[in-house]
Amino acid sequence: MRYQKMYKFILLFIAAELLTAVILDHPANILPGLVKIITMQDVLITDYVQIAGPGAALVNSALVTLVSTVILYLCKDPLNGFTIALIGLMSGFSLFGKNIANIWPIILGTWVYARIQKEPFSKYTSVALLATALSPLVSYMGLGSLYAHPLGGVLTGMLIGMVLPP
Repeated sequence: MRYQKMYKFILLFIAAELLTAVILDHPANILPGLVKIITMQDVLITDYVQIAGPGAALVNSALVTLVSTVILYLCKDPLNGFTIALIGLMSGFSLFGKNIANIWPIILGTWVYARIQKEPFSKYTSVALLATALSPLVSYMGLGSLYAHPLGGVLTGMLIGMVLPP
């Protein structure tokens, strides 16, 4: 129960990321930078600060952190040391390689797996979020490889999301 108070601190952290983004970068640079982040081919480690500037990188991190927190909250996954560390991992890795677009196919794949198993998605929430560590592969298969196609990226992500829970 004491961890439930942490939601306020997580939201303050997200707000601090957004505030820092507009302090370090001109707001006019943030949206084009975010588009650049989302449309990058992403190899294993892609430094979003170098590619799109600190503002766009921090906004991406704030969005990924917010999405992760909302998913955990909606799935009623209780905050504890593990889930707080998970939110920190989502936030940190969203500065290089993980972005607000490439995480969704993996999360969707895990959701599909839960439906196939006739189990609640909440049972696999943490696995879904941890699996997004492979989200640069979604961008690479969708935008960067020789035979890249956005559908290929989505299908790759869904496959990852379906394979990792078992």
